[in-house]
Amino acid sequence: MLRWARAAELLSETGRWPQRVRQRHDEAVQINRWRVKRVVNWVNLTTPLGLLIARLGQAAVGEGERGLLVGVGYRLRFPVAPAFTVGNVIISPHDPDWLAERPRLLKHEERHTWQYLACIGLPMLPLYGLAALWSYARCGQPGLHNPFEQLAGLADGGYVKDGSAQPSRDPQV
Repeated sequence: MLRWARAAELLSETGRWPQRVRQRHDEAVQINRWRVKRVVNWVNLTTPLGLLIARLGQAAVGEGERGLLVGVGYRLRFPVAPAFTVGNVIISPHDPDWLAERPRLLKHEERHTWQYLACIGLPMLPLYGLAALWSYARCGQPGLHNPFEQLAGLADGGYVKDGSAQPSRDPQV
């Protein structure tokens, strides 16, 4: 209780909470955002769809960080990508160690989970498809001019901005 009394005293003197209190608050807010995203992506049916796709591709699904589910060992040949996301499920043909060595790729895919939330779930799929077609029409690649990929971070996803390459199943990210 004395800690909170001291924190309240600092607040009244400086008009700001101590750094440690602000940091704990910010972490709690972020955790709550991840929880909300996880629940909403379940309710909007994208996470169940992601789990179904992972199951059909014989991927082993486990808990990831920040409320994510990660499916590894995906065996279907579509889509041709080092990883892809449906709802809160990141799916990859690679093993967990391979993914762990590519934190930027995981961050890119995690950004897509927020896009599912923003698109209210399933509408993201046709919107993403249209964006990929638009990008392909502009430059011959489905990702470079795709706003979903741009917002998720082209470099983090293994996209090369000059259009000389597109992500394969084995990016160096």
